Amino acid sequence: MAPSRGMPRLYRADENGTRTATSIVLAIGTGPPHIGVMIDEAHPFMFNVDADPLRAGRYRWTVCEGIQIHLRSPQSYATQREAKEDADKAMSRFAAHWRERY
Repeated sequence: MAPSRGMPRLYRADENGTRTATSIVLAIGTGPPHIGVMIDEAHPFMFNVDADPLRAGRYRWTVCEGIQIHLRSPQSYATQREAKEDADKAMSRFAAHWRERY
């Protein structure tokens, strides 16, 4: 089915290099799976460990969901390993709380 006239178009190339137009509506798809499936399998959170900008040689962590920060470390850590271990604990607690809510 060809896209309608006023609709923006995306182009995709097949293995022969032939370009075909599709509408953005067709390219978007059906959306994410139901949230109930995601809860049992995994949580959407990750943590980052970065150098502390205020104290050289120290590290801090953040727990994020995509680009949104949910938690930050209340203190800095002497080693990356120590920061990662504490971040993993904090993320696990946060994910457990998230699972209870949803």
